[in-house]
Amino acid sequence: MAEPLITPIEAIRYLGLDRQNLRDPREALRWLCRTGQLKSTKVGRYVRFRQAWLDELIERNAVKRDVRPQ
Repeated sequence: MAEPLITPIEAIRYLGLDRQNLRDPREALRWLCRTGQLKSTKVGRYVRFRQAWLDELIERNAVKRDVRPQ
């Protein structure tokens, strides 16, 4: 069975956009879609996401740090 689709509000919460003091987190989510950084699909007139797509975005933008012993 296919992975369930996530609404924009759920995606905003999952990505933590609601905790970043953004004026409109929905606009930040739309920007990610428009620029091709986040995959989305439309079901009728509604935009939906898969959790795997959100996880890919997080992985691509994760900051990799070198851990050096002191």
